[in-house]
Amino acid sequence: MGRSRTPSAVDTNERELTAFARRARATTARLHPDLPLVSYTLLAHIHDQQGCRATDLADWSEDDLSRFASCLLRYNNSRT
Repeated sequence: MGRSRTPSAVDTNERELTAFARRARATTARLHPDLPLVSYTLLAHIHDQQGCRATDLADWSEDDLSRFASCLLRYNNSRT
Protein backbone atom coordinates (compact mmCIF):
# COMPACT_ATOMS: atom_id res chain seq x y z
CA MET A 1 0.00 0.00 0.00
CA GLY A 2 1.26 3.49 -0.58
CA ARG A 3 4.26 2.40 -2.64
CA SER A 4 4.67 4.30 -5.86
CA ARG A 5 5.33 2.22 -8.90
CA THR A 6 8.62 2.76 -10.69
CA PRO A 7 8.00 3.56 -14.36
CA SER A 8 8.89 0.67 -16.63
CA ALA A 9 10.78 0.99 -19.87
CA VAL A 10 7.48 0.65 -21.73
CA ASP A 11 5.98 3.55 -19.73
CA THR A 12 9.03 5.68 -20.44
CA ASN A 13 9.00 4.83 -24.16
CA GLU A 14 5.29 5.56 -24.42
CA ARG A 15 5.73 8.94 -22.73
CA GLU A 16 8.69 9.85 -24.95
CA LEU A 17 6.92 8.79 -28.16
CA THR A 18 3.85 10.80 -27.17
CA ALA A 19 5.99 13.87 -26.56
CA PHE A 20 7.78 13.34 -29.88
CA ALA A 21 4.47 13.02 -31.77
CA ARG A 22 3.17 16.23 -30.17
CA ARG A 23 6.34 18.11 -31.14
CA ALA A 24 6.16 16.75 -34.69
CA ARG A 25 2.51 17.82 -35.07
CA ALA A 26 3.30 21.26 -33.63
CA THR A 27 6.27 21.72 -35.97
CA THR A 28 4.20 20.63 -38.96
CA ALA A 29 1.43 23.05 -38.00
CA ARG A 30 3.95 25.90 -37.82
CA LEU A 31 5.66 25.03 -41.11
CA HIS A 32 2.56 24.26 -43.12
CA PRO A 33 -0.74 24.69 -41.24
CA ASP A 34 -2.85 23.35 -44.12
CA LEU A 35 -1.22 19.92 -44.18
CA PRO A 36 -1.65 17.17 -41.59
CA LEU A 37 1.46 15.46 -40.21
CA VAL A 38 1.36 12.41 -42.50
CA SER A 39 0.91 14.54 -45.62
CA TYR A 40 3.72 16.86 -44.61
CA THR A 41 5.97 13.89 -43.86
CA LEU A 42 5.30 12.34 -47.25
CA LEU A 43 5.82 15.65 -49.04
CA ALA A 44 9.10 16.17 -47.17
CA HIS A 45 10.19 12.64 -48.16
CA ILE A 46 9.47 13.34 -51.83
CA HIS A 47 11.33 16.65 -51.58
CA ASP A 48 14.33 15.07 -49.85
CA GLN A 49 14.52 12.41 -52.55
CA GLN A 50 14.27 15.13 -55.23
CA GLY A 51 11.13 13.48 -56.55
CA CYS A 52 10.14 9.85 -56.65
CA ARG A 53 8.34 7.20 -58.62
CA ALA A 54 5.14 5.52 -57.50
CA THR A 55 7.12 2.37 -56.66
CA ASP A 56 9.23 4.44 -54.24
CA LEU A 57 6.08 4.96 -52.18
CA ALA A 58 5.24 1.26 -51.96
CA ASP A 59 6.10 1.18 -48.24
CA TRP A 60 3.42 3.78 -47.48
CA SER A 61 -0.07 2.52 -46.77
CA GLU A 62 -2.74 2.99 -49.39
CA ASP A 63 -4.86 4.90 -46.86
CA ASP A 64 -2.03 7.35 -46.13
CA LEU A 65 -1.38 7.91 -49.83
CA SER A 66 -5.09 8.46 -50.48
CA ARG A 67 -5.35 11.00 -47.64
CA PHE A 68 -2.19 12.69 -48.89
CA ALA A 69 -3.53 13.01 -52.44
CA SER A 70 -6.88 14.32 -51.19
CA CYS A 71 -5.16 16.82 -48.94
CA LEU A 72 -2.97 18.11 -51.75
CA LEU A 73 -5.96 18.43 -54.06
CA ARG A 74 -7.90 20.40 -51.42
CA TYR A 75 -4.87 22.60 -50.79
CA ASN A 76 -4.35 23.23 -54.51
CA ASN A 77 -8.05 23.99 -55.06
CA SER A 78 -8.07 26.42 -52.14
CA ARG A 79 -5.23 28.41 -53.75
CA THR A 80 -7.07 28.95 -57.06
